[in-house]
Amino acid sequence: MSHTLQSLDLSHNEITAVPKAALQPLKSLEWINLQGNHIVELISQDWVGVRDTLATLFLGDNDVEYVPRDVFSRCKRLLWLNLDNNNILTLERDSLSENIQTLSLDHNLLSGFPSEALDNIRGLTWLYLRGNLLDRLPDSGFGIRKHLDKLNLGENFIRFIPSNMFNGTLTVRDLHLDFNLLTEIQPYAFSGLNPGRLFLASNNINNISEEAFLGGPEHTLVTVGLEKNQLDSVPKALSKLQLLRYLYLPDNKISSVREDAFRSFCEKLESLSLSGNQLDAIPYVALENCSTINHLNLGHNKIAEIKEEDFDTWGDNLETLVLRNNKIEHIPPHAFRYTPKLRELSLSFNRITISPESFIDVINTLEVLEISFGFYGDDFPEDVLKPLTALQWLALDNNKFTTISETALYSFGELRYFNMDSNRLTHIPKSMFHQNVHKNLGDIRLALNFLDSIEIQTFHNLNSLRTLVLTGNKIHTIKFEAFKGLPTLNTILLSDNQVRTIHSKAFSDLPQLMELDLQNNLLEEFSLTAFANVTSAMAPLDLNISYNRIRELTASSWPPPQIKSLDVSRNFLKEVPINFLASFVLSLQRLDLGYNTINKLDTSAFGTLERLQMLILQHNGLEHIRPKAFQSLIMIQLLDLSHNHIRNLPPECFTDTPSLRVLDLSYNHFRSLPNSVFRGTTMETLRLSHNEFVSMPTTVFSEVKMTLHYLDMSYNHLEHLDSTMFDNFPNLVELNLAINRLNILPDNVFTSLNRLISLDLSGNPVRANFKELFHYTQKVQKLNMANISFTSAPIIPLPSLISLNLSHNGMTEIEVLSVEGLHSLRSLDLSHNKLSKIRSRLWRKMPYLKYLDLSFNPIKTLTKDSFGGASSIETLVLRNLDNISRFDYDVLSNMTFLRELYMNTFPTIEKYKFRVGHLLATVHTLQKLHLEVRENALTDQITGAFGPKLKELHITGKNLRDIDSKTFRGFQNKHELLLSITDTSIQSLPDGLLTQLSDVAYLSLDLRRNKLKFLSQTSCTRRTASGKIREPPSLLRVENREVEDREVEDREGEDREVEDREVEDREVEDREVEDREEEETDEDEEKEEEEEQEKKGEGEEEEGKEKEEEKVEKEEERRRW
Repeated sequence: MSHTLQSLDLSHNEITAVPKAALQPLKSLEWINLQGNHIVELISQDWVGVRDTLATLFLGDNDVEYVPRDVFSRCKRLLWLNLDNNNILTLERDSLSENIQTLSLDHNLLSGFPSEALDNIRGLTWLYLRGNLLDRLPDSGFGIRKHLDKLNLGENFIRFIPSNMFNGTLTVRDLHLDFNLLTEIQPYAFSGLNPGRLFLASNNINNISEEAFLGGPEHTLVTVGLEKNQLDSVPKALSKLQLLRYLYLPDNKISSVREDAFRSFCEKLESLSLSGNQLDAIPYVALENCSTINHLNLGHNKIAEIKEEDFDTWGDNLETLVLRNNKIEHIPPHAFRYTPKLRELSLSFNRITISPESFIDVINTLEVLEISFGFYGDDFPEDVLKPLTALQWLALDNNKFTTISETALYSFGELRYFNMDSNRLTHIPKSMFHQNVHKNLGDIRLALNFLDSIEIQTFHNLNSLRTLVLTGNKIHTIKFEAFKGLPTLNTILLSDNQVRTIHSKAFSDLPQLMELDLQNNLLEEFSLTAFANVTSAMAPLDLNISYNRIRELTASSWPPPQIKSLDVSRNFLKEVPINFLASFVLSLQRLDLGYNTINKLDTSAFGTLERLQMLILQHNGLEHIRPKAFQSLIMIQLLDLSHNHIRNLPPECFTDTPSLRVLDLSYNHFRSLPNSVFRGTTMETLRLSHNEFVSMPTTVFSEVKMTLHYLDMSYNHLEHLDSTMFDNFPNLVELNLAINRLNILPDNVFTSLNRLISLDLSGNPVRANFKELFHYTQKVQKLNMANISFTSAPIIPLPSLISLNLSHNGMTEIEVLSVEGLHSLRSLDLSHNKLSKIRSRLWRKMPYLKYLDLSFNPIKTLTKDSFGGASSIETLVLRNLDNISRFDYDVLSNMTFLRELYMNTFPTIEKYKFRVGHLLATVHTLQKLHLEVRENALTDQITGAFGPKLKELHITGKNLRDIDSKTFRGFQNKHELLLSITDTSIQSLPDGLLTQLSDVAYLSLDLRRNKLKFLSQTSCTRRTASGKIREPPSLLRVENREVEDREVEDREGEDREVEDREVEDREVEDREVEDREEEETDEDEEKEEEEEQEKKGEGEEEEGKEKEEEKVEKEEERRRW
């Protein structure tokens, strides 16, 4: 392999140095990915073995600070080098290969353009410098003239463009300068660069010189992007451009367009966007003779009417017209007479009336029509839309239609996509979707209506239908052959309805059905008679019937469907439905029976499910498992029996599961296990936490000692370990012994665990000679010794250690000697101790430390010297330092790479001595700030705290009641911001709070868990200095117990959905009570676990999980919005 391996991917591991020994023998290696590791140093000798072959190298998301001269300059075949998301401050001359074609240095800390480092690279074509700290561009040239296809300088801090940029030695096809701080473009700004595409979006540009694009660009520019600036008119500089085809000017302050604005390139212009401005009419005079334009976006303006004359003289080739979110109330007859090629039209958010002859001139061309939030009437506008026989894509969601006729869609023979989500339909006529008409219809969306049943052959013989969405209705019955003869249908979504009854053969002749979602309904039984000729061996089904009331599952006398995944969790099953499961012996791979009331497993409980790979039985109240219960499950790989009441397992319980790799027996009542219980398995992961073991079941593990990789024995009652217990575990890499009663650990207890990478001893009153204890575990990278009652830090001789948790101990000091051997450490948790002072000498022994938590310590003083040598820290946690009496402004000045900070305000320190804004004023790298405000009001405490890269601001504080409207004044990052104000006592937000954030392109607002009683529209409005109202935050989350009145403009469909589901809530309330009673027991157990975890100092791990869950929730919210 050493002579044939060409590609090697080692990304997202825990590698701390380039694996020189592994790379050296690989004589043919061309492609290496080391992204997402902990590599800090680049050493020339590490690359000796691949210098002559390496062509592509990914080193992004590491901790590289410096690129030495002789590392890549000797890699003569290196063409692509990615160093994104590192900590590189500068690049030296001759540090890169002269043959590099693509160089990516996005999101580093470069403060100057690396001209010297690039000078000798002859073939450079793509250069990415996005998201650095560049504040200027060079006016001096390269020694060797360069021709770049792409130069990306976006998200920097460039304030002006020098008059002779690069001194004529560079040409660029695509130049990105978006999200900088430009306010004007000087004459001849791009002279000599000759760009074809120029992107200047999201700056503060309010003036562009008429000569700005002279000096070459007037003959080359094809695309200009000037979105989200401060322009009050179409720049006259554009009139110099002769080849311009694509012009983007949305989100400026343009209220009118000069007659000659597009004259110089009117015969070339193809795409124009003026959305998000202040136009009150279509600028038809300016567009005169722009006969080549095919895409025009005038959405989000103030246009009140459209006339057929608006398109005269220029609309002959117009194909796409966007007029959404204007003030249009009526579409007159023949409005589109002069747009004979119109294919796509958006009129959403206008509340319009439409004449029957409005679209009469585009009946043969219009293919896409979007009118969401657009109609006043209750009836589907059949007469208006009927002539549009060429329609392929029709979106009428979020209107108020209550009725639709059987023939309403019969004129749309070309229809492929139909969306009527969030209307008020109660009934779908039987033949509304007709097999002879809708031969191309592939996607039907009718979610969030009031449909109460699906009648016979409602969806019948539609040969192209692939996706059908009916979620969130009131459907209680699915009748015989409701879905029939749909040969290409692969997805039916029926979740969140009130389905109680599914008739026989409701789903018939659906050979390609791969997903059927019936979760969160009111089913009490489910029968396979609902299916007839459904699925195939090549397209098995994922069936989700979770969150129902199912007590019985019955099979069918005719051939069953091929089901690959079956989710029956959170129902009322009392036993394994073995007869039902017997129908899927040749197809079922995943079975979830969690959260039911199955209290025993009989012999051959699952029949002969020979292809089953994953079985979930958590939260069932299981007490008894008979011998051979899992017989014939020969392919099972994962088995989850957690959160039950099992006390005993039969001998050789898992002997018939030779493929079993992951077994979860946590949260049961085991005190012991039969010696032969794992015989015949190839167990890799075994979870036995939260049981009642008082001794390690050593003989039990002997059956799997050669294959076991992960063992969790945490939260038991273990009192003793000896040297024989871990004999011959050659492959064990992770061992969790947290929260037991271990007292004395012999020096040789881990002698055989020479491959161990992660060890958790937290929550044990351990006494040991740690120097000897860890002598044989030199590969350990993660060590948790929280809550072990240390009074001083132990000496830990683990040279490979990356993460160390010493929280929740009683340490009063940390000697330098105790960290002497922790040169590779990246993460250190010292929270919840008794440290009163910080020794600056510590940090020099841990030069690569990235994460440090000092929270909940009685530290009294923090000065610049407190963190001397801690230059690599990226995340610093300083919460609840309640004894602080001195906190200097320059405390963080040594932290060159600080990205995330957790802290609180200090009301007891005099205002002139400490202010968060002053502390962070010079921290230009900070991206995330988590601040607990201890005062009653937030006024100027964080003024000046908004560094140029800050993109997340989280504010909490149970005492916080008021927030000043100017709190966020001075915010610099114009690209994105997640603003979170949670867990406070705030009852209202001041008007104009978000005005200071009007320039932020992507704003998300999280207002959960406050005491808001109302939320006014003006408090969430972003108004620019000129008075223009910006769009609302892209994500708005408001969850407060005391919210009484929400005046935010909300989608009417969502409001209506809340009101109309109150009845449904009452109907399922009795079921929720039963579920809740069962879950409360589990929640109590989990709360006890969380409390113990807090004692042992796993707060950060839990916080990480919460962050991950919040990310998922945020993404779901964003999609719904």
